Amino acid sequence: MPRAPGLPWLGSMVDIARKTNFVGMTDLVRCYGAPLAVHFGKIVVVPTVRPEHAQHILVESRGAYQKLAEIDGLRLLVGQGLFSSEGETWTSQRRLMQPHFTPKAVQRYVDDMRGAVEQMLQRWSGQAEVEALFESMRMAMDVIGRTMFGVPEIGDAGPIGRAIGTALELASRRLFELFTPPLWIPTPQNRRFVAAKKGVDAFIYDLIGKRRDGASGSEQRDLLDVLIAASDDESGRRMSDEQLRDEVMTVFIAGHETTAVTLTWALTLLARHPGVMARLQAEVDALDHDLPDLGDIPKLTYTRQVIDETLRLYPAVWAIPRTAARDDVLGGYPIAKGSIVTVMVHELHRQPDVWPDPNRFDPDRFAPGAAQARQKTAYMPFGAGHRICIGIHFALLELVIALAAVARRYDWRLVTPEVPSVGVSTLRPARPVRLALAARPAASR
Repeated sequence: MPRAPGLPWLGSMVDIARKTNFVGMTDLVRCYGAPLAVHFGKIVVVPTVRPEHAQHILVESRGAYQKLAEIDGLRLLVGQGLFSSEGETWTSQRRLMQPHFTPKAVQRYVDDMRGAVEQMLQRWSGQAEVEALFESMRMAMDVIGRTMFGVPEIGDAGPIGRAIGTALELASRRLFELFTPPLWIPTPQNRRFVAAKKGVDAFIYDLIGKRRDGASGSEQRDLLDVLIAASDDESGRRMSDEQLRDEVMTVFIAGHETTAVTLTWALTLLARHPGVMARLQAEVDALDHDLPDLGDIPKLTYTRQVIDETLRLYPAVWAIPRTAARDDVLGGYPIAKGSIVTVMVHELHRQPDVWPDPNRFDPDRFAPGAAQARQKTAYMPFGAGHRICIGIHFALLELVIALAAVARRYDWRLVTPEVPSVGVSTLRPARPVRLALAARPAASR
């Protein structure tokens, strides 16, 4: 297997640290190809960008590649939730939670999503400019607050909103860092994380306790009620308080950060492509009202295509690392047990033999029937295989409602001239994305 250039003993560590993981790893695979052996001291990372390799790692070789235990910073925050658990723990939890995230099951949350989007648009009223990521984060946090906790505007609720944001930010920094001090070492960053996590845990455990005591009655008002009442069909087991806490944090992170960055990139791309924006607005203008409801979702096919193409160019989860649990062969190259094999989703989505003119924004790549000619793992913004994101239908429903509602009420343009991307736990804009708003005349709607 080709080996990336580097220093003796340190390998590519210095170069990657200087450029950041996203830029450094992307530069290496574009320059030297993939699979590629990238050395970080004794650790070997093998990036790959091919759909057939992703199929092998994530779909066909179940058990051969596992979640990273050593460098998975988010595990400090989400514990043994679906994101980080393995084996029977993961299987049992997935079986218990899956029925509540089917396309039909998530429809129960449409009104909460509409409420959060409406609240965002009301904040925009009369404003000449907004910062897209800040507003998207606030809206997505509001959706999770309403659907998970029955608490709207959780992002503005004071200490809990700030604690969740701080804990997520600090845990995300550790996600792709190879050397981080253990939490018992009282560095300033560790102290902030421990304090924030303690506040988050207190809030969640207090909610769980009140719900278990019957404060919510028999009515299942939100996802927390649903999870408390859920039982495994095979064993009859229900979740412990600790497992509930872990799953609440997992759903919060997966349903908030990734949705917000995707909406931000969609708004950015539409501002750069007025023809696409005009076509999307023509679709939403055909609705009978400003805020899409459940019956409108099947009519918003082009809106969904815009979201799918956004996720191709800017997948929120830009890389999926796995540890080789045993020796294997990938693309004809030996993979040693313990190697970290990483599917570079951002680059996989830009392979020119699969996606002609891959850097061009073209929602018609996802027109009805277009995907039939592509291998499934050529497009995998939510992962692939048995660990595909459980919240995929929830996220896509929320994104369609939010993007359609914004496009129906506003025209916008970019105030920020350039919007480079930076990859940490998600693929975010590297700087604030400011949008100049212009309310659309009622006649156009």
